[in-house]
Amino acid sequence: MKIWVIGHSIVHWAAEAEAEGRRLKNFRERCLDQDRMETKKKGRKIGGLKSRQVPLPPASLLQDTHSLLQNNTGVFRKACKCAIHAASKTTWL
Repeated sequence: MKIWVIGHSIVHWAAEAEAEGRRLKNFRERCLDQDRMETKKKGRKIGGLKSRQVPLPPASLLQDTHSLLQNNTGVFRKACKCAIHAASKTTWL
């Protein structure tokens, strides 16, 4: 029973981490896509250069996204290690 509960928790945490990672990745891609569209709409070529450029999302936002993705991976790894440790301590009847 303990193993099942631990296994179920790992699957749940992994699913949450994966979903959060996907949300962050999609958000980042939407920011970049929106930036490209805005640049195309607003930018007029003058002498080969666009007169008006829309800046990319702040570097801190992209860095935060990257950090959260890494942290979620870390949470999943830690959960696996905890489950393996707990399983090794479980006594079988």
